[in-house]
Amino acid sequence: MPATLINDEDVWDRFVDSSPYGTLFHRWKFLKIMEKYSRYKLLPYGIYKGKELACLFPLFYRADKGLRFVASPPRQSILYVPYLGYVLSREFDAWKQHKKEAFTSDITRDINEEIARLAPNYTSIFPVPGCTDMRPFRWSGYTVDLGYTYLMNLERTEEELWSSLTSTCRKDIKDLKAKALQFKQYDDVDRFFEVMKAVLASEGQTFFHTQSPEYVKEIKEAFPENVKMNALYEEETPLYISVTIEYKGRLLMWMAGSASDKYDCGECFVWEQLKDASRRGIKVAENWGTEQRRLCNFKSKFNPSLGMTCIVRKTDGIGKLATMTFNGVTRVPVLSSIIKV
Repeated sequence: MPATLINDEDVWDRFVDSSPYGTLFHRWKFLKIMEKYSRYKLLPYGIYKGKELACLFPLFYRADKGLRFVASPPRQSILYVPYLGYVLSREFDAWKQHKKEAFTSDITRDINEEIARLAPNYTSIFPVPGCTDMRPFRWSGYTVDLGYTYLMNLERTEEELWSSLTSTCRKDIKDLKAKALQFKQYDDVDRFFEVMKAVLASEGQTFFHTQSPEYVKEIKEAFPENVKMNALYEEETPLYISVTIEYKGRLLMWMAGSASDKYDCGECFVWEQLKDASRRGIKVAENWGTEQRRLCNFKSKFNPSLGMTCIVRKTDGIGKLATMTFNGVTRVPVLSSIIKV
């Protein structure tokens, strides 16, 4: 059956909740918030196998000043969403390989037909970790690149988690023990955005410079049990702040930054975060964002395993101009006025 638009929130969310590939980003309300704050139009496609819904594929579309974009999700500087792409049914993993490959080819064919109708100049899809067979997309003319994420198994004792850290990481944490720092809830989204703007000032127009704090506030309000903010405090002063997402026993370390230069307390904060999540029964922690060496040097101190992700793109001649913005070419006035994806 060809891809079909689904506008039933209950049907959509039941499928996302039941699938091992579904994330909080795929939930209906999250998608609608992304639509609201991205200026893209949400196209919530479903793909059926016979009469059974077997795949969801949320796409976002935008046409602006002669350029057309299809993305899943729109880029990070707009929404700060690491991946989206398609959600496979819970039965998929039990299928034999021949059936899996035939269905993945069907998904690619059906969604490509819908994308072709939109005639985008630039298409980008960032599937969730675990969706790694991108051959049908490559055979359809897409470029497929590898991405990575860090995963930490929290189904271990606290002693095992501690011993897995690097010796320098353990030392940095011990050095702050006498400060009696406290890990607890934090709620000031506006202050967090100001902190992150200052931390990332040298990196240009990041998500925190281009997006409104109302975006995160609305997400927190829609998912109070899943989206949490915490900080490492010295008395009443927050030193390090984060926003995390919890869903299906998995913790995503979504946003974080230092709120003070008094102490170098990043290692201590992450350690407290991992302990807290483990004590509450979280099974896996994901510390995404592995493309910058300086960040990897920090994140790898916690001895994560390396998970693989994929990045799928297609562009035409006009679309190549749009990709220039991904490389920071906002200093060209003509392009800056046209390409605001």
